[in-house]
This record gives sequence, C-alpha cells and structure tokens, in this order.
Amino acid sequence: MFWVNASCVLVLLVAALAVYFVCRRLVAAVALQRELESTLRELKIVVDVAHDTTARLEAAIRRAEALQSPRRDTLASIESLADPSALSDEDALASVAADLQRQMSDPAGNIFEQDAKAISVARLCGQGLKPAEISRRLSLPIGEVEFLLSLRANSQA
Repeated sequence: MFWVNASCVLVLLVAALAVYFVCRRLVAAVALQRELESTLRELKIVVDVAHDTTARLEAAIRRAEALQSPRRDTLASIESLADPSALSDEDALASVAADLQRQMSDPAGNIFEQDAKAISVARLCGQGLKPAEISRRLSLPIGEVEFLLSLRANSQA
C-alpha cells in the first residue's frame, strides 16, 4: 500500500509541476501580449504623428509653391506665339511685346551693376590702380580682383 500512496503522491506532484509550468507560461504570454499591445499603441501614435507631419509639410510645400513668382523666360514667351491659339489671338503678339519691353527695362545687364564688390573693383581700376593696390584697399584676395577685372575686360571687348 505504501507504494500505491507514494506513486499517487508522485503523480500528483508531477501534475502540480505541469500546472505550475503551464501557469508560468500563461503569465509570460499575457505579459508579452500586454507589452505588444502597448508597443502597438505607441506605433499607432507615431504613425498618426507622421501623417499629421506629412500633411503639414505638404501644405507648407503648396504655400511655398504659391509664393514663388512665375519665372520670366523671354524665349518661352516668344515660343508661346507658335501655339495655334496664340496665332489666332490678336492680342497675343502685343502681350508678348509688352512683356518683353517690361523685361528689357530692368535687364540683368552688366555684372558690375549687381555686385557691390565688382563695382568697387571697376571704379578703382578706372582710377588707374593696379590689381595689387585694389586688393589691398578692398581687403579682397588678389585672385578675386583679377577675376573680376577679367570679367570686365571680357564684357567691354
């Protein structure tokens, strides 16, 4: 009888151990599921923020594109006259001509009119100063002075 009782206790002990390990695995699985759900919530928040940021960036891009002034392109405006609808429009040529006159009234023109350094170099050169003296007076590298002078010489030739 002793062996029967001992074997029953042993079977009960093994069953208890099995239940214990199953419970531990269930607790670990539940903890892992909670962690995954928490991570999923965080990821959903990140995705929502990314969508909001994308929408804001796209809106900013649209605003920036709307602020850009149309590029003045002389050749494109002349080429637009080749369009059959422009050929039939009586005012198309007058419109392009007026636009060209407006563009020619403020040409990019001489490089020295747009750059204060270049203007200073040109004035000092006009006074008969050598590049080394111009470089010293304007605190510019002599190479830059010589470059600006070479541009001036090319534009006057």
